[in-house]
Amino acid sequence: MRATVGTPAERLRCMVRTLIAQNDMAAVRYFVAQMPPPQVVQQLADATRDLRVEFSQARATASENLHLTLAFIGALNSSRAADVARNLQALETTPFTWALDRLGAFVPARIAWAGGAAPAALLELAAQCRALLDRLEVPYDRKSFIAHVTLLRDLPRRASIERAIESIAWPMATPVLMSSRASGGGVRYERVAARS
Repeated sequence: MRATVGTPAERLRCMVRTLIAQNDMAAVRYFVAQMPPPQVVQQLADATRDLRVEFSQARATASENLHLTLAFIGALNSSRAADVARNLQALETTPFTWALDRLGAFVPARIAWAGGAAPAALLELAAQCRALLDRLEVPYDRKSFIAHVTLLRDLPRRASIERAIESIAWPMATPVLMSSRASGGGVRYERVAARS
């Protein structure tokens, strides 16, 4: 007679599959972001390189990972992630440009950033993204939105940065859902494909 789903061996296999799926879900984190166009990536990479002269021990954000986080989600199953990506793609947004004109540091977090005054259109875009997540009942980090791009991590303790830079004009596009997965060489970000 064949074993049924209720046998100890079947239950154990089911538990192992569930634990693997949960571990995989926890290993991938999601966030809603603006990804910069190539010319902005280059300008931000140049600013990062200049900061590394002063803070050589700090970890630089890889140029392909530079982004503006609009909402941090964390763990999410892949089906829900594809649904969020599809809804973001359909979001109606107004084109605008964000000017990044200064460097600063979040001292307790030991992070160096590039940023600039957030225009009303950027604040509205972040609010739209968060309202969309609320409608979809997707939990996210509800900390206040602070417009910045992380350039360096692990600054020396109490390191302070506050300086003007030549303005970087970043034309904002439709926000996207990104996944973040740790790999042997650091963190890899990938755009999540929208599900039809």
